[in-house]
Amino acid sequence: MTTRAVVVGCGHYLPKRVVENAEFEKTLDTNDEWIRSRSGIERRHFAGEDETTSSMATAAAQAALDQAGLTADDVDAIVLATSTADLTFPSAATMVQAQLGMKGGFAFDVQAVCAGFVFALSNANALIASGQAKRVLVIGSDDVLPSQPYWKSFEAELTKLEPASKATYYNLTVPEWATKLQTTTQSALLQDPSINYIVPLYDSMSQFILPALAITGKRGQVPIASFNGTPFVIDLVQNGDVAMDLGESLGWIARSTLDAYMRDLCGVDDVPSELYVPFLIFDETNAETAGKPAGFDTGYGDAHVGGYRALWGLE
Repeated sequence: MTTRAVVVGCGHYLPKRVVENAEFEKTLDTNDEWIRSRSGIERRHFAGEDETTSSMATAAAQAALDQAGLTADDVDAIVLATSTADLTFPSAATMVQAQLGMKGGFAFDVQAVCAGFVFALSNANALIASGQAKRVLVIGSDDVLPSQPYWKSFEAELTKLEPASKATYYNLTVPEWATKLQTTTQSALLQDPSINYIVPLYDSMSQFILPALAITGKRGQVPIASFNGTPFVIDLVQNGDVAMDLGESLGWIARSTLDAYMRDLCGVDDVPSELYVPFLIFDETNAETAGKPAGFDTGYGDAHVGGYRALWGLE
């Protein structure tokens, strides 16, 4: 007899703070009509300081359990789709497990960005069909930071370095990258020939900017500088299409996380309140250290390994 998975309850949670389009009119050269006509967005929800990926996931999960007439102890597993977990580890799913008060079962995260919830459902179905679990909580939760704070910080630093400089900010949602980023960049370049640098906040946006530079005859004249250290973008740095890309190493993040946990466990007074992870600038002088083609999390060196072992007397 084939075992099939069915949905017996649904729940949701949205952050308490509602931000209408009109709020952006106070700080940006835009208005409600402009935003609605181009994105269809009228309002959005901003998470507060007490609302995290795991806390919002827990609230949605509890609502789903209530609708299904179940308790946390009836659940065998949690699969949480997220790209913005509270910490690198432990997983956000295990935090939800603890917040719900589950006394058994297992929990894990799935990180597949837009397709995350689909893969989470697929995992849950496989667990049930194989007999490894009877009831699985599938959750999708993300606390995606708005880009405006990044832009404001960038603008302030740019003004401090060069008071006469001018910067223009365009805000496009992720689904619009493939459809509007190229044309938006083209229009900006044609309207303002003085543009001499493009800074996409996320480096994957570069792939849609390059065609705009080619069409406007600006390729090789207007450099691109970005952040995230995505391998294919580092390849673009090697090819000379992108001027530089800032990246951070997962190894360094793990080192900083483990160091913080060890200090807490050992009762050391100077437990850091935030992770201190160095950035590496990939440009034409060092991009090949990431490999050809560039590999994931490569090119950052391994000084953090020996440094951690020496710091904690593991040598």
